[in-house]
Amino acid sequence: QYVIVNPVKAEFRRNYVTNQTGYAARLNSTVNAGGSNTRWTFTYGTDSTLSTGTTSLAASPNAITHANDVTVNLSVSGLTPSTTYYYQPVVQILTGPHAGETLRGPISSFETLNVAPPSQPSTGKQSQTITFASISNREYGAGVPLSATASSGLPITFTSLTPSVCYVYSNAGSQMVQYVSPVSSANSVTCSIAADQAGNTSYNAAPRVTRSFTFSKNAMKIAVVPAGSVTSSGTFVSGELSTVDTSRMSGLPSLAQLLTITSLTPSVCTVSSVQLVDQGVRGTNTRATVTGVTNGSCSVKFAFAGSGTYAATESTWSTTVSGITPPPTVPIDKSNQTITFASIANREFGPGISLSASSTSGLRVSFTVSTPTICRILEPTTNNFVVQTAAGLPDVETATCTVVASQAGNDRFNPATPVSQSFTWRKAAQKITTSSIPSIRVSTATSLFTAQLATVDRALMSGLTSFNTLITATSLTPSVCSITRNDLIDRGTAPYTRIYVRGLSAGTCTISLFGPGLSRRAPVTLEVNATVTTSASRRGR
Repeated sequence: QYVIVNPVKAEFRRNYVTNQTGYAARLNSTVNAGGSNTRWTFTYGTDSTLSTGTTSLAASPNAITHANDVTVNLSVSGLTPSTTYYYQPVVQILTGPHAGETLRGPISSFETLNVAPPSQPSTGKQSQTITFASISNREYGAGVPLSATASSGLPITFTSLTPSVCYVYSNAGSQMVQYVSPVSSANSVTCSIAADQAGNTSYNAAPRVTRSFTFSKNAMKIAVVPAGSVTSSGTFVSGELSTVDTSRMSGLPSLAQLLTITSLTPSVCTVSSVQLVDQGVRGTNTRATVTGVTNGSCSVKFAFAGSGTYAATESTWSTTVSGITPPPTVPIDKSNQTITFASIANREFGPGISLSASSTSGLRVSFTVSTPTICRILEPTTNNFVVQTAAGLPDVETATCTVVASQAGNDRFNPATPVSQSFTWRKAAQKITTSSIPSIRVSTATSLFTAQLATVDRALMSGLTSFNTLITATSLTPSVCSITRNDLIDRGTAPYTRIYVRGLSAGTCTISLFGPGLSRRAPVTLEVNATVTTSASRRGR
């Protein structure tokens, strides 16, 4: 199946209005989700800036996850004739490189038709009241359901009185309130919602009822995970950041936020090489090298400054350093050290590449990249380093990555001269294989053969026999044969393209097959020949 490898930012194409009357209209916007998991709404009102007195409701469709242009719409009613209204499409991005962002499209306007107001009955109207349940204070998270009823039984309209803080939208027929992103830097903000019922021919408008509550930043915690005892050679220690309420984690083991890591006892232990590292099933965490200087109690502080909907937090980790031989009381000259780092062969895009380097001092070698937009260092398991393409690397033919091996030294060894190794990734070569081509005769009937697309290196197929990608067929001899149809058939791990050929005149039929280059794969072309006859006795091949 198709997979969106590198989602891009959602885009707004065009706004337009249809089905206008004096009291209703249909809002439309052609948009593109960019391959991310998104939720779409419309905000509308009579304020040209849409900053006050607005209503926000879910568009249809509300959820879009692909990268095709699509038109979302919302039918609104209860409008005032001969009035200019303004509207704006809004998207909340849930996944991909722009996850957590709320984007607002261009503001457009329309005017309702000038129609005579409906006649009002001369009889007296009844009064009505609204019962609006209180809303509890909460951390930033999922939308909050709104519940209110009118004694008349008429529907309630909810409006945000703090549009810079929160907005009202519809979800599966329920009215919800959600915070506006990006959020304030304050630890908490107050959202106020008004419940109204405008009345009808039998009931007067109900007195407005308002409810207020606070959104607070999510409480955070840091779990400290050492790779082992702290030694003079240095030990990896990781800080794993998560919300206290684990339901806010969306299934993630930790949050990829860089922590500040400092030693509170620098005479006993030091901290270096603080960086974000992808640690496989444990998530992307902040890792540092903690090095023992002398025997004693070592304390290290892990701090998170807060970001977006996450509150600041910190944690102190302590351990005992032992087994270190004190340095001589008389200063000695430090020894030099060198690094041996084998070259890395050029290769096709594919799995991570294991890294191996050593120092003459025996101290641990660390790896970084000097081309962070191209590649990154991962540590799937402790002390197992691999280099992989950077997240968000665009679709390129080739990409050159440079890995740097370094060793910072200690009280006995000077820092080693860093050693760099560069290599180039290229798109994986593909091949097209076909079934045998059946007899092609000059006829109105068609002959059928199949084609499959795969990488030349089968190790890059992840267990698939072929890719779920349509192979395009073109006749290079249009006077001899034509392609009447080609379509993709999904057969699980072995999808294929069916190609239908019609013979037009006797001769050699040449067909060009094209497999597109998608993501990290290079395009490929294959020409096949078949003989077209006027007799059933000769077969194509």
